[in-house]
Amino acid sequence: MIEVANVHHVNIDVRDVDRSVKFYEDVLDLKDGPVPKSHRPLRWVYAGDQPIIHISQGGAAKGDAARETEIFQHIAFRVTDLDAAVERIESLGIEHRRNQIESFSVRQVFFDDPDGVTIELIEVGGAKS
Repeated sequence: MIEVANVHHVNIDVRDVDRSVKFYEDVLDLKDGPVPKSHRPLRWVYAGDQPIIHISQGGAAKGDAARETEIFQHIAFRVTDLDAAVERIESLGIEHRRNQIESFSVRQVFFDDPDGVTIELIEVGGAKS
């Protein structure tokens, strides 16, 4: 069983990362903040201490499918037990990839829904004990 706690963040692909960050700062009073290393331009804007919008450079990037017309990239759900979630996904035969960002105490799994929307399950703060 996968226990979803809430929507953690959205990721959008844009043409101009700096312009988009300024827009979200100016319009929604969100704040530019820390971001992990990325192979393409990436910024996170925060509401308080929560990075709620991840803004990445659109278009084809190394290792990515071409996303020239897409804006919405993925939706992330915070889960309480990523290991149980991965077990469920694997039992259903769903292809997925895992990622870990140690500097942010984050573990993730990514997979696509039937229409190609990428779903991210994210566990923040380490494995459930």
